[in-house]
Amino acid sequence: MADYPTWQQALIAMAGEYDYSQPIFTGCAEFPAGTGADAVMRTIDVPDLGLSTRNAVVVGVRNGSEDEDITVSLGNMSVFSPYTRGDQVSIACTPAADTDNWTTATAHNFSYGDRVIFTGAGGGVTANVYYYVIPAATDSSTVFSVSATPGGTVFNVANATANVVDYAPSPLSTDSIACAGAVDTDIYTSTAAHGLTKGDCLMTATTVDCLTLLTPYYVIATATGTTFQLSAARGGSTVNVGATTAQTLYLPEEYAEHTSFTVPKFAASSYTANVAGIETRLVSGWPQSGGGRICVSPTDQTYDAFCATVTIWRA
Repeated sequence: MADYPTWQQALIAMAGEYDYSQPIFTGCAEFPAGTGADAVMRTIDVPDLGLSTRNAVVVGVRNGSEDEDITVSLGNMSVFSPYTRGDQVSIACTPAADTDNWTTATAHNFSYGDRVIFTGAGGGVTANVYYYVIPAATDSSTVFSVSATPGGTVFNVANATANVVDYAPSPLSTDSIACAGAVDTDIYTSTAAHGLTKGDCLMTATTVDCLTLLTPYYVIATATGTTFQLSAARGGSTVNVGATTAQTLYLPEEYAEHTSFTVPKFAASSYTANVAGIETRLVSGWPQSGGGRICVSPTDQTYDAFCATVTIWRA
């Protein structure tokens, strides 16, 4: 163990019942000093580690910042779902109170962890609130179950009233679009061709005008290659632009969060076990075959440069 950095030795000491001799993955998220858009989350892509949903891993995180707590989200990318950015998937479904399953007339194509919303209250769900697909006891191409949280317990279906389920991709900052909204038309105009389609999800890294920080908005119209309109809900009413303010909007990628946790800021010059800045988590069923993604987000948008290091061991 002497070959490990001192901070990693502290991680080992925090969970000594696991064999840390052979880490199966290490990664780093670098945060240069900055504010605003520069402070958007960083991501670490995890390759296929040869694990199944029955496996468990220990994820160790060292937060190198002495100023900021960080939120670490473990998730899976859209490779696990046939749907891509821009897809508007609405499927009629019927719930069953005795099994807590939902049945569709045609194949739903959902994968474990996919985020969905229901347009009505049938089955006892809350309309336009996120739910997450989990395997059903009688899982098939037309049967699925949902949970109120990623990888959580099955939602208890209350009645057999029909509903409609929509696939709802989760936002992650990747490509960006520079644009400005017009007060008189509620139309956003981009400085270059945006390539958007109806149903695409966008978000802003800072609260600007009528758009709220890191909140998903959805494209409802694209009259030209450089103009578009947004709604706060899929298929909802147009966002009312309040000021002609230049801003940057970020395109989403498909992302299903498995679990998340907070790692407090690092205690300067402290490398002993159980100090702030070092956390370990035993995680079951992640990453799925094909790999995953780790998202690291600072709690504030102003900080000094730092690095967050992630190490994964087989439990």
